[in-house]
Order: sequence, then structure tokens, then C-alpha cells
Amino acid sequence: MSMACLVCGASVEETLGALCPDCGVAPSQLTERQLREAEALEARIEGEIVKRSEAYDAATRASEEAVLDARAAVEAVEDLIDIPDEEAQRIADAVRAEHLEAFKRAQQLRRGLRVGLPIAVAVVALLAAWFLYAQARYEGVTYRAVFTSGVTDSAPTDQLERAPIDGERIYLWVSWSGLPDGGHDYRIRVTDGAGTVVWDSPWSFESQGTKTTWSHYKPKPGLDAPGLWRFEIFLGGTKILEERLPVEASP
Repeated sequence: MSMACLVCGASVEETLGALCPDCGVAPSQLTERQLREAEALEARIEGEIVKRSEAYDAATRASEEAVLDARAAVEAVEDLIDIPDEEAQRIADAVRAEHLEAFKRAQQLRRGLRVGLPIAVAVVALLAAWFLYAQARYEGVTYRAVFTSGVTDSAPTDQLERAPIDGERIYLWVSWSGLPDGGHDYRIRVTDGAGTVVWDSPWSFESQGTKTTWSHYKPKPGLDAPGLWRFEIFLGGTKILEERLPVEASP
């Protein structure tokens, strides 16, 4: 039988008084302190082996990455070498022109905003002023509106509470009072029961305080929708009145 020497690891005969052939120490003569020192030395040796192995692996990876980087650099240089000088100059000029064009577009947009913004503000201000003027101009206007099936001698022939969709024309007759003297832009808009604008008609008239107007529309069965119809009249772009009339479907 044999055993390993606790000092150097050599094989020693397991007999009383046997000495290690390499270091001459008898295993039985080792003290407890010497055993601890031997174990510590073995642990240090194993740690050094692990450390050196990790360092080797890291160096290997670094060298492989360096090789790949070097190869990529060589390929890039080869690509550049393959491009003729004129071609490289053409590419550079195209890139430069593209950036210059983008810069010019940005400058134009900036100038457009610089000029267009004040104009837009001025237009909005004018529209707002016109709207306020139109509202103020017609502020004291009063009216009497009647739905009728006809007008005779500037007066309604009857008064409709409802109308059939396959019937005759529907008139909206209006007697105006308090109109400012002069010309007026008049517009009537008719919306059917489905919310579709079926008629939108502008015209103009002159007045001196009072005026009688009438407009008419003939529903189109199959195209216009029955329901509660809405009739709106605008003067100078401002809605002055809105009247509603039930228009019934055919039985």
C-alpha cells in the first residue's frame, strides 16, 4: 500500500517509519502547523492556476477581437482604394449638395414663418373685426318668420305647421324691421332630417329699415330625408334666424 506525501505529493510506502523518497520527510513526523501550511500552499497554487487561466482566456478574446477589428479596417481601406478619385469626389459633392439644399429649405421655412405669421395674425384680426362689425350692424334687427305654401302680393297665402316630403314648395317668408340702410348679403341654408344640407343659396338686397323676403325649396323624395328640417338665414355672414319645420315621409 502507498500514500501521497503531504509535502511534495510523491508516492510513499504506507509502512511505519517510511520516508518520502523525494523530500525525505516521514508523513508521521509532520506537525499540525506543517499540515496547515501545506494546505495553504496547495490552495495558493490552485488559485494561481485559476488566475493564470482566466488571464489567458481574456488575452485570447482580446486578440481575437483585435484580429476582427484589423480585418474590418483592412476591408474598409480596400473599399476606399477601389473607389476612383472622381467617384469619391462625386459622392462627397452629392452629400454636400444635399446638406446645402436642406439648409436652404430650413432658411426658406424660417423666412416664411417670419413673414407669414404676422400676415396670418393680421388676417385673423381683420376677420374678427368684420365678424364683430356684422354682429353690431344687425344687433337691433327684428323679424317675423312664417312657413307657407305660397306668396301673393308679398304676403304668405297660409301658414304651415308641417309639410309632406312629396308636396309642393316650402316658402320661408320673413318680414324684417330695424335693418340698417344700404345693401345686405343674404344667405339661406336648409338642412334635412338627416342633417344634410340640401340647399344653400346666397343673394343680396337693398333696404331702408324694413324689408320683406321669401325663399322657397321643393323637397326631393328619395333624396332628401324626412324629419325635423332646419332653415337658417344669414345677413352679412351673421346668422340672424333659425326656424324648424317637420317634413313628413310619404304614407
